[in-house]
Amino acid sequence: MFTLLRSCLAAWLLFQAAPLVSASLALPLPDVRVPHGSANGPVLWSDPATWGGAPPEYGDSVHVPAGVELVLDLTPRPLAELRVMGHLSVGDAPVRLGVDHVVVMGVFEVGTAADPCTQPVGIVLSDRFLGQGHPNARLLEVMPGGVLDMHGEPRSASWLQLAASAQAGSSSIRLESPVDWQVRDRIVIASTDFDLEQAEERTVLSVSPDRTRLTLDRPLDFLHWGRVETLGVDERAEVALVNRNVKISGANGAGGHLRFMSAGGNSRVRMSWVEIEGLGVPGEMGSYPVHFHHFGNGLGSYVDSLSVHHSLNRAITLHATRDVLVRNCLAYETLGHAYFLEDGTERNNRLEGNLGLSTRAPAQAQQILSSDATPSTFWVPSTGNVLEGNVAAGSEGHGFWYKIGQTGHLLDAPTFRKNVAHSNGLHGFYKHDYWAVGSPLPTREFVGFTAYKNRGVGLYYRTADMTAVWRDAHLADNATAVFFGSTGTQIDGQNRTALVDSYVVGNSDNIGTPVSPGEIELGRSLPSPSHPKMELLGHELYEGHIESRGTTYANFMRAPVAGSFREAAAFGHVRGANRWAFDPRLRVSGLRLIQAQPLFLTPTPFMESGKASFVLHDVDGSLTGMPGHIVAAATDLITPANGANYHPAWNAQLLPPSTRLANLRFTDRGNSGVESVTFVSETRDAELIVGSANESYFPTSVLVPDDYTLGIRSSSAPRDFRLELLFGYPGDSTIVTLRYAAPGPQTVRVDGMTGTSLGSRAALAASQGSGFAYDPLREVLHVKLELGGTGGTMMDGLGTRVDVMP
Repeated sequence: MFTLLRSCLAAWLLFQAAPLVSASLALPLPDVRVPHGSANGPVLWSDPATWGGAPPEYGDSVHVPAGVELVLDLTPRPLAELRVMGHLSVGDAPVRLGVDHVVVMGVFEVGTAADPCTQPVGIVLSDRFLGQGHPNARLLEVMPGGVLDMHGEPRSASWLQLAASAQAGSSSIRLESPVDWQVRDRIVIASTDFDLEQAEERTVLSVSPDRTRLTLDRPLDFLHWGRVETLGVDERAEVALVNRNVKISGANGAGGHLRFMSAGGNSRVRMSWVEIEGLGVPGEMGSYPVHFHHFGNGLGSYVDSLSVHHSLNRAITLHATRDVLVRNCLAYETLGHAYFLEDGTERNNRLEGNLGLSTRAPAQAQQILSSDATPSTFWVPSTGNVLEGNVAAGSEGHGFWYKIGQTGHLLDAPTFRKNVAHSNGLHGFYKHDYWAVGSPLPTREFVGFTAYKNRGVGLYYRTADMTAVWRDAHLADNATAVFFGSTGTQIDGQNRTALVDSYVVGNSDNIGTPVSPGEIELGRSLPSPSHPKMELLGHELYEGHIESRGTTYANFMRAPVAGSFREAAAFGHVRGANRWAFDPRLRVSGLRLIQAQPLFLTPTPFMESGKASFVLHDVDGSLTGMPGHIVAAATDLITPANGANYHPAWNAQLLPPSTRLANLRFTDRGNSGVESVTFVSETRDAELIVGSANESYFPTSVLVPDDYTLGIRSSSAPRDFRLELLFGYPGDSTIVTLRYAAPGPQTVRVDGMTGTSLGSRAALAASQGSGFAYDPLREVLHVKLELGGTGGTMMDGLGTRVDVMP
């Protein structure tokens, strides 16, 4: 019997290792020990009779066969492998299990949800017997059909928040509610400043009688904020319990991993109050501290109140998995994306009440994805999962990164509620890329998001083919609070992103820890300490149809610094160079401004063509005090004949409500080396040079109805190009004239249909809809662009395009 079992084990090990390990890694197989079962119930590891004599020795493998119930009631000698086909449980005794490989195909219990383990239990994964690099070394895995129940002693809270600010130098903190945390417990206090390095780990020396005040083993180095801020922005520091009585770790700091697999949904993993320290294999795809791998239907499986810290490769990963609950966990000091939904096939999983902080980038050679260079605490490539009440409290990259790919179930309605992002090196929430589906989707709502002290943007969101509404957001102390953009089928005007009934604060009372000269002069920490004059913006406007409704903006006032000023405003346009046009339908309404300058537009070189097209409708006057007026960049091309009011403090002009605007675009499709396009009004003394060197796209906002002549500076005259008119009132039109050398264009498509020249500009002007006329004698092309749609507002206009081809 013994020989047969050893032969079977040898065959299984070779099968597992063959695809991944060369013959040079093969090691002598350990002895296999098989416990004897009993008809009278469980048998004890400590009982020699269980083993027919002496218990397993150093380096043995143990195989618990089906039908046998074995209780681990002592610390065994280190093992090569522990294979559970039957039932293995840890008894009511301190246990430390050193093992290279644990494989569960039966049931492995370290406590249950109803009867959790209260003794100190440690599982240490190593490679001392199987050898370094062996695919089964440092691995605890659940195979199809296996059940893992691992439940440490429950505590009052995995994490909570401060009840009062803790000053630098303080040796105690006060918590928002009583805890059962004990002397010698390890805790970590999150940063509440821009710098994630201000997270501080401490040991509890004593607990007050009311269980809310903890005395620490050494004073704090930094301020940790502890009160709800201006307009309800909650900037209180999170405080997390790091240690648990049940712990899994890697031997000698070399890592290890837990991998859970299922076939037909018949595996179950239930873990709570377990500490996982130093796991993950650096740079190795699939080797993570907690990894649901192609688990499929995970209904009934969960990880709750885990502490995953000092990880070498991510924290908790869900891959091709659905219906798993991840709740109240801690991910602290981890490398790469921490809470990691792997490839977009994950659906209906719930991530609730989790905390992540000190999320760091691995060394370049150990980055599994290029995005690990700017890691996120929550990596989400699918909208079909629930994220609620989670906190991303300090990453070298982003807090939440929604990276929606082709498999990301864009059609699913995202559930994103009451999540928090702060102290991140880049953005709090980040979604930049998109996959357009070609038709409009229902409105998607994101509710109750909080972002503060992010060095980039608190809320950075771009969308396609849908209306996205961010409601009841609370944003404070970010370099920029909000950055919205829309991409995709803008020709039909289907994209819209709105901030609704939210609160945006420039400077709160949480001054952080000023260090640089500029910070000290301003009296507060800054997102970019070496650039103290970088403007502070509430809403950084960009391309696409963007709205802000019913939102309060507070504390955006310019401040003197470094012999100049730090400008601040509720609204501004994109900071960097921008070749994309603003959508003339940008609008605000129902705003409330408290100690906030309404607007500031940075001076714009002509090469930044997008900024010159800036327009913003103040529907009810709540931004400017002038209902119906339009804030616009100070360019003559969009100054109406009846004039406009220039506001030096805004670096913008205010246009009257009667002004009608649209977006006119020239795109060089033939690589003609166009450097700039000059738009010249044919009825007014106005022109604008739109430049974007080595690019092909030249947009601007224009007054309609009006006609324009285009002057094109290029290495060769463009003959293959597109003209578009977008985002205006139905029926509004313009005629665009430009040089086109003989012979004229061979093909002209008007809104996708082949068109015919109308012969003269007069005939073109009298025609209905878009079209063109070519004058071969003067070598001039006239293109009429007329917006489609029905209705009486800019919201009703449908874009039009004319493609000219040689």
